[in-house]
Amino acid sequence: MFPLFETICIKNGMAQNLPYHWKRYQSAYFEYYGIKPKSNPFESISIPQEYNSDIVKLKLLYNETSQQYLYSQYTPKKIQTLKLVSDNSIDYHLKYTNRSSLELLLSKKGDCEDILIIKDGYLTDTSFSNIVFFDGEKWFTPRSPLLKGTMRAKLLEQNLIFERNIEVTDLNKFIKLKLINAMRDLENSNELLIKDIV
Repeated sequence: MFPLFETICIKNGMAQNLPYHWKRYQSAYFEYYGIKPKSNPFESISIPQEYNSDIVKLKLLYNETSQQYLYSQYTPKKIQTLKLVSDNSIDYHLKYTNRSSLELLLSKKGDCEDILIIKDGYLTDTSFSNIVFFDGEKWFTPRSPLLKGTMRAKLLEQNLIFERNIEVTDLNKFIKLKLINAMRDLENSNELLIKDIV
């Protein structure tokens, strides 16, 4: 019913990074439906009273003509290890509600908390986030992620992270990494060391 969605961070009753979500929404909507959206669903966000404090996750599901707004208290995933998993055919360039291809790869994580997906020899994303690597001076993110995240777009625009192609063999050039998405920025995302990737 709703093939696409956006995840929006709500902090103390305020929706975060809406210009980046709106930009991606317009692009995804046009690609999926072949027309421009007639309205901006982010203008219709009405946060219930019980979700007006702390950090809340809003899942905005949408199709061509309607939207559904789902609110929940945010509990961050604790990720301490990542399993390298390869898939040269995976496609998740739009934020699909059908995540079966990602779930299939996630089933291969073994004892790790999540996966780091390799496509055509290059590092892309985890099952739920973009990644950034620190080389001692700067943070870098893969040039070709599976999904171009809104937090990634914001940090790139602010010159806090930089794009580059990152092959598996490049891992030893970095010291640590973080996972970023709409709910996790550079400040509140925990660090992993390169040795935590197996």
